[in-house]
Amino acid sequence: MISKFEYNPKNLYTPVIFRQDFNATTISATQAWSLFFTAGQEENLFGTEKETGWFYNNFLIAVVISLGIGAAFFSSPLAMFF
Repeated sequence: MISKFEYNPKNLYTPVIFRQDFNATTISATQAWSLFFTAGQEENLFGTEKETGWFYNNFLIAVVISLGIGAAFFSSPLAMFF
């Protein structure tokens, strides 16, 4: 029986972002969001589809724009009439 399992205890509990092979790779937006939500532990939490990364990017942009519009609207003198 041939097993190609390579047990490397050095990288077992090391976060993905601190491994040597990670520094030379290019990651997608989906992998970046996976690393963000897992604190650097897992890079494929959301899979490999690029639409997931686009969703989180667009959601973040929409939240920032809506907060900016809300802050501008409620800080104006006309806001006290609504």
